[in-house]
Amino acid sequence: MKKKWLLFLFIAWTIAAKAQVTTVKGSVVSGKELDSFITIKMQQYHVPGLSIAVVNNDRIVYDKSFGWKDKIDGPRVDSNSLFEAASLSKPVFAYAFARLIDRGIIALDTPLYKYMEYPDISHDVRYKLITARMVMSHTSGFPNWRWNNKDGKLDIKFTPGERFSYSGEGYEYLGKILKKLTGMNAEAFIRQEIFIPLNMTNSYFKWTSIEDSLTTIGHDTAYVSQKKWKPEGVSVASGLHTNAHDYVKFVKAVMDKKDVSRITWTELMKPQVILPARYSSFADAWGLGFGLKQTPEGPVINHFGVNDYFECYMEISEDRKDAIVVFTNSEKGLKMMPELRDKIVAGK
Repeated sequence: MKKKWLLFLFIAWTIAAKAQVTTVKGSVVSGKELDSFITIKMQQYHVPGLSIAVVNNDRIVYDKSFGWKDKIDGPRVDSNSLFEAASLSKPVFAYAFARLIDRGIIALDTPLYKYMEYPDISHDVRYKLITARMVMSHTSGFPNWRWNNKDGKLDIKFTPGERFSYSGEGYEYLGKILKKLTGMNAEAFIRQEIFIPLNMTNSYFKWTSIEDSLTTIGHDTAYVSQKKWKPEGVSVASGLHTNAHDYVKFVKAVMDKKDVSRITWTELMKPQVILPARYSSFADAWGLGFGLKQTPEGPVINHFGVNDYFECYMEISEDRKDAIVVFTNSEKGLKMMPELRDKIVAGK
């Protein structure tokens, strides 16, 4: 038994030692070099903890955890540590929701009120124009969150379908419709359709006691740890808790068009709306649940996430079969992403 255990450790160490990333230019970044680069950038941007995974040619070539769950009293981040996925929750929900489209349970362009009335917005007749396509492409007219309004009530800012305006509220409406149509809450449905088939054993849309010991603590721009948010219900727009070790499995499934029809996958990744210029640093257009951008390295599918004290990013190149996923427990997490992407993807 001891010999088997030592052999296992040797194999694990050998794999880790040989970890390397290949950039678009064909240059190779060794695991050791990337470890050092990430550590330096975390110190520079005051990022306490980070979880990252990289895919080259449809194969996970780098999967690491860095830093601390809480900079004050630890412990260290590991492959089981949980981060708030923030808006990276939305692509997971969208990909699960695509199952309903494939099965003919819901149609992208049928007004959603025909599936379920929504009392929260029934005072505005324009809500009867809203479709799943509009919600998933952020053209529903809903604000991001109703609590940003002075009266705290849900409203419609413009005629649905007219233009792009990012909205978590639309996704929460779609989550309610999913429950009405399937009889399952979104957590149970996503677990059945995504988490279990992909062996995502450390991903949760609903807070449980299991997560208390696994969660990382968020930090503000002053590098101060903050009280942990524990969602009381299921938020499909921002409530996912996971890490790069798990989320990269989902990213690979999207890249491989796994468990969704080609027609529906094409709809998900087709530009549905062109974004205003102020969004150009992130995306040029929006599909259904995913951002779309033409970069110097080619077209990518992407999304970023921002919750209080947590920031994250994911990017997929369908052409190259490459991807990167990064989670941080810091409000400065996204500030290091351009340099991290330049190192891993562009080879700069």
